[in-house]
Amino acid sequence: MCSSDLIRVAADDTTQAMFNVGTGAAGVAGLGAGVGVLSVANNARASAGGTLAAGGAITVSSNLSETIDQRSYAFEGGIVGLGASVSVMNVRSTSQAFLADGTIVDKAASVAINAVTSERLTAKSLGAQVGAVAGGASFSRVRVSNDGVTDTYAGIGKNARVGTGVGTEIGRAHV
Repeated sequence: MCSSDLIRVAADDTTQAMFNVGTGAAGVAGLGAGVGVLSVANNARASAGGTLAAGGAITVSSNLSETIDQRSYAFEGGIVGLGASVSVMNVRSTSQAFLADGTIVDKAASVAINAVTSERLTAKSLGAQVGAVAGGASFSRVRVSNDGVTDTYAGIGKNARVGTGVGTEIGRAHV
C-alpha cells in the first residue's frame, strides 16, 4: 500500500524514423528494383496493481507517438530500361494503460487512466525509366493492424475494486 500524495505511472514511446531504399542502373540494359519493407512494433504500456491509496491523484497513462517516412526509388536507363519501386510498411504498435487484474484502490482524490496513440505514417515510391524499350512500376502500401490486440486501450482489469470497501474514498474516476 502506498499513501503518498500521488501515484503516477507513465509510459511514453516516441519514434521518428526515415527509411530510404533505392536503385539506379544505366547501360545497354538498365535493370533494377528498389524494394523497402519496414515492420514496426512499438509498445507503450503502463499499469498499476496491488493495493493503492493516495492523498492526491492516481494516474496511469501511456502515450505512443510515431512519425515514420519510408521512400523507395528506382531510376533506370539504357536501350532497355526496366525498373520497379516498392514501399511496404507494416505497423503493429500498441498503447495501453490500465489497472491490473485484482487491483484495489482504497483512497484517491481522483483516478485517471489514459491511453493515447498518434501516428503519422508515409510511404512513397517513385520510379523513372528511359530507353528504346522502357517500363516500370511503383507500389506503396501502409498496413496498420494488430490481430487479436487492441491498438489503443485504457481500462480496469478483471476483479479490480475502486472505492468499494468500507471507509474508502474516491473523488472521481476517468477512464
